[in-house]
Amino acid sequence: MYVPFEQLPPQARIWIYQSDREFTETEAAEIQDKIEKFVTEWSAHGQQLHASGQLLHRRFVVLGTDVNVTAPSGCSIDSSVKFLRILEMDYQTRLFDRTHLAFQKNGAINIVHLTEMPAAVASGEITAETPYFDNLVAEAGGLKANWVKPAGKTWLQKYFS
Repeated sequence: MYVPFEQLPPQARIWIYQSDREFTETEAAEIQDKIEKFVTEWSAHGQQLHASGQLLHRRFVVLGTDVNVTAPSGCSIDSSVKFLRILEMDYQTRLFDRTHLAFQKNGAINIVHLTEMPAAVASGEITAETPYFDNLVAEAGGLKANWVKPAGKTWLQKYFS
């Protein structure tokens, strides 16, 4: 059952998938429609999940479900992965590659490959204060409070020591 994302409780479980490219405006509208259709039908053991999804910044697919109503199961997680793999094929993108790190700089989202982090830090391109999209956030309440935060306050802090 589709629930508007802002109506998910703070403890709702979320998953964030980052595209390796920004989608066009047309693609973003299509993808948002597909996300809403998927979560409307998303279920666990035959029970509808109270779920939502959104495309943020034309790059991040966020799926969420209220675990207090119906907890997701292995099969429901598998179906979401299948859905995301279809998006990857349809839009020629990668949503499961965790080696591309997203930073906010001058109002834009810049991607730095994990292997390039030491050089980006050494050159000053990325600092401990550079806003980083922490896609490890796992609850809806954390999306607003903890998704974008200074890189030095995330698992990337090791690069600034």
